[in-house]
This record gives sequence, C-alpha cells and structure tokens, in this order.
Amino acid sequence: MHAPRRGAGAGASSLRDCLFFVRTLRVGPTWRTVVAGAAMGATSPVQPEDLPWQITQIEPDVAPKIAHFAAWVPAPGGGEYFLEAQSGATLSMRTGDALSLSLVEAATPQTYYSVSIDETTLMPSVSPIVEVRGAAWFSTTFAPFEPTAGPGFEVEWRAPEEPGTHHVYVVLADNRSATTAWLRVEVAAR
Repeated sequence: MHAPRRGAGAGASSLRDCLFFVRTLRVGPTWRTVVAGAAMGATSPVQPEDLPWQITQIEPDVAPKIAHFAAWVPAPGGGEYFLEAQSGATLSMRTGDALSLSLVEAATPQTYYSVSIDETTLMPSVSPIVEVRGAAWFSTTFAPFEPTAGPGFEVEWRAPEEPGTHHVYVVLADNRSATTAWLRVEVAAR
C-alpha cells in the first residue's frame, strides 16, 4: 500500500471507510413502515391510503399466552375431579394414574395482514392471515403423553411407576414466537 500523494489524499478514503453492512431492523408491521416511509419522502408503490383501515389496528407481534391449565385429576377414593391450575401449581397423583390436561389460551390467535405488490400494475393487495398455533408437551420423566384433541392443546399424561416430584411442561407457539408454562406433579405410591 502506498501513501497518498499530497493533493490527491484529500478526496481519497481508506478501504475501511468503504465497507458497509446491512442489518435488519424490526420496525413493526408493514403499514407502519409504509406510513413512516411516506412521511419521510420515500418512494413506494404502496400509498398509505391504499391500505385497508384494518391494517392500522394490528400490533406487530402479539406472542401467545397461556392463561392456565384445565385438568381432570384422579380423586381420592375413585373417580376424578376438574380443576384449573396456574403455571407453577402442584398437582397430587398416585403412581400409574392418568391426568387429562389442556392449556387455556389467554387470547385467540392473532390476525395480521400480508401486503404484496402486483409487479405489472403496482397495485397492492392485502390478505388477512390468522396465526397457526400448536403445543408440545414434555416432562422430567419418561411417562408418556397421549394427544387427545386439537394441535396438542389437550393431552393425557400417565404418572410414572416411581413416586417422586415430576414436572410437566408445555410450549405454545405460533408462526413467530412461543411461550411456556409448567406444573409440578407429586406422585405418591399406591
């Protein structure tokens, strides 16, 4: 590398000055980006007035939330009873008992909008999309889960044959984010 000559160095820059990088910024839903761009003079084939008013009502990403668990728990002396339990609650069972669990969502799946541009007419089209949610269950023991309904929202879990404290976990996820909840299960010998 040669040192710049006097007079020529004033307009020259180093290789470091020429490097750049691209980073994705989460600015929010498309309608907010379009409106912000239009306010700053950016050219876009989508004008804010071309977007339906419903788009302005949508939050960027509302993560799914679990309100609580609903459970059918074996009752002492036979039968079973229904209860609602918050995440972190403790349930009591005996070895080999079956526990029917379902998660109760705090809110329905989010509706959001996809904006696309027709390349020939440059007209925007807007499509509503309802998030798809699913749940996966795990436990700290090898006791099996048996799905009973929905995309994993309801399961039956059989207590292991060894007494002790076990934990049951559920992950509720949509297309963009996830949340977890858990229960402590105290398993006593028969």
